[in-house]
Amino acid sequence: MKSILVTCLMLFASFSLSAQNWSLNSAESKLIFSSVKNSAVAENHSFKNFSGKVTNNKNVFISIDLSSVETNIDIRNQRMKEHLFKVDKFSTATIELSLPDGFVEELSIGKSVDIEQAFTLNLHGKSNQNKAAFRVTKLNKKQIQVVNTLPIFIQAEPFELVGGILKLQQLAKLNSIDAVIPVNLVFVFDSAK
Repeated sequence: MKSILVTCLMLFASFSLSAQNWSLNSAESKLIFSSVKNSAVAENHSFKNFSGKVTNNKNVFISIDLSSVETNIDIRNQRMKEHLFKVDKFSTATIELSLPDGFVEELSIGKSVDIEQAFTLNLHGKSNQNKAAFRVTKLNKKQIQVVNTLPIFIQAEPFELVGGILKLQQLAKLNSIDAVIPVNLVFVFDSAK
């Protein structure tokens, strides 16, 4: 009986270690997207508020507060919230993906691994799958960093954002705003233990 109890405790302990959870450290993370207007002028924008977690060392979930968009121009911030993201109806966007089994556990401190991973973006009431190239680095025992190694291109059309882009173009009296949006990120996750 005692040996069964010891075995159960060991299994529980090993499961607890392998099922580690991580929280996104938003103070050390960045989420940047770019826009190109009139086919010549590129500008970088960001989101100030986003959160996320990794559960069981593999399931990644990121939530982005679309009302926190920062373009460094107040009127443009307001127009994006109202006409592009329509934050009164769609206040958040989410990103979901699953890492390969054992991926996080096999990372050693200071080591980086490049992976290409499918993810789902939920935005403006629509969901779309895409792939991205990431570099994952275990900074120390309690932190993992995820950086995209190539820009992540988000198409506006699957999320029905083209109408909003055209409205922004009209309001700003521009000839064009590209409907393909490059996104770059640096995410730092802290161990929840």
